[in-house]
Amino acid sequence: MNWKRFFKFLDPQVPKGEHLDTGNFLPGVLLDQALRFMLPADAQGDRVQVLAFLEDLPAERLFDIDERLRSYYGTPFRNWPSTAVADITSSNMTSSLRQSLLFVAASHSNGRVRQEVLESLPKYSGRLTLAAALIRCADWVPEVRKAAQWVASQLLDRCTDSDVVAVWPLAIRLQSRGRVAKDWFSEHIEGWMLRQDSLPWLLSLLHSPNTSVRAWAYEKSIEGNVSLSIDLLDSAIRDPNPRIAFHALRYSLHRCDEARTKALANFGVEAPHPVVRRESLRALATLDSDVPRELLHRMLCDPSAGVRSFAAFLLRERCGEQAIDYWRSVIDGDIERPTLGALAGVADNAQAEDVVRLKRWLAYPKGIVRMLCLNGITKAGGTLSDEEFLRLVTSKGLRVQRAIAIAVRQGALPLDKRRLLATVTSDAATSTTHDHLRGLLRELNHWDRLSLILDFHPSKESELLWFVTLLGDWVVDSNRYAPLGSSTRTRLLDLLQSRRAEMDSQTFQAIQESISRL
Repeated sequence: MNWKRFFKFLDPQVPKGEHLDTGNFLPGVLLDQALRFMLPADAQGDRVQVLAFLEDLPAERLFDIDERLRSYYGTPFRNWPSTAVADITSSNMTSSLRQSLLFVAASHSNGRVRQEVLESLPKYSGRLTLAAALIRCADWVPEVRKAAQWVASQLLDRCTDSDVVAVWPLAIRLQSRGRVAKDWFSEHIEGWMLRQDSLPWLLSLLHSPNTSVRAWAYEKSIEGNVSLSIDLLDSAIRDPNPRIAFHALRYSLHRCDEARTKALANFGVEAPHPVVRRESLRALATLDSDVPRELLHRMLCDPSAGVRSFAAFLLRERCGEQAIDYWRSVIDGDIERPTLGALAGVADNAQAEDVVRLKRWLAYPKGIVRMLCLNGITKAGGTLSDEEFLRLVTSKGLRVQRAIAIAVRQGALPLDKRRLLATVTSDAATSTTHDHLRGLLRELNHWDRLSLILDFHPSKESELLWFVTLLGDWVVDSNRYAPLGSSTRTRLLDLLQSRRAEMDSQTFQAIQESISRL
């Protein structure tokens, strides 16, 4: 940005007819000037109404608005009159408009103005004024911070309880700011929510959709032994947020008796998050050397690899059994659909005897089942018939196609001339089959891929068109470093010359130059 553009950027950008003076105070225009550069568009592409913008914004987003107001070199406030704060507090306007203006004014680039605004906030208690005071508690000017702390304490007692709860996500975010006085925050902000009169609101925070708020409410309630109408530990261990469940589990391990911890860990092994299930199983194993075999068997079929792995370790160390034997028995007993955890266990530890067992589910509709079966078969060194390969390549599951590509790239799933011809010429082959084969050819070595393409002899017009497409794909990818020995170069040039009549001169020349390039 040159200097001319920079100073143009700093000029007051106010539409004609909207300039303010001290004798003509227009609060709506004042707010629009400050926020116009950040107003989002609605579904129709129009700017949202400025009067509703801050009112409708989630509390935790107000921090971002403050930062944006301060990041524009004071531009949002360059056209404000010097008496703006006095005009905002003395003029006749709606409470919503005054709250929005006071919030914006509290983000002024001038520290004296921010302090002046703060001193007026206790008279106008509400969600936005409380948010403004809390944000200024992290201000970089010590005098402003001190004033903000006093104002925030006053507003907590003057605002309605619902306004305080609405701003709580912002208060939690305030904790991470380095300039916030930790002792003051703990005593005045957290202390307000943990007092006896606020317990119903604290209980409501346990069900907040905001995970940070929910985690704070659980941790403070548990650590403070707050008496609520629910069992905090039982509720926390079931929470989908692993941070909350972990806190409950750790607390019980250090503060509760063995029976209570076991009961909590038994809830934890059914928790939504796999890490919580694994650590709950670890807690049970720590407390009791004789973990029930039935529990270990259940955890062996868990969808999470971490849970299965730890359960397999416990089964081997405590019971002297191998997990693979149990997984095989489960898969052999499945009739309509496989148990995913057991199938994954067999696939991860597959041996030659498991190939037939895995091929039984290779045609199952779910892509994850086919992927696990393919991974297990290749791990055990098994092979696929042409029909099985065609069925997998024709399927549309992204997981399956990714697994096939990896197997082809690593050489675990051969893709040679015979298999390519059998797949392309099959009556069951579709356009999807051809598209997926094009992708698989890219997984081969650069020159092996060209050799395989040139060795393919189409017998139908559709196959000829596909052959031309493969040549085009290779030409697109040909500008790369790929070492080539002299004997292979000679063989490829001879092979290319034999197919010259089946391709246009431009493609022939491009391939010839690529092969001949040293």
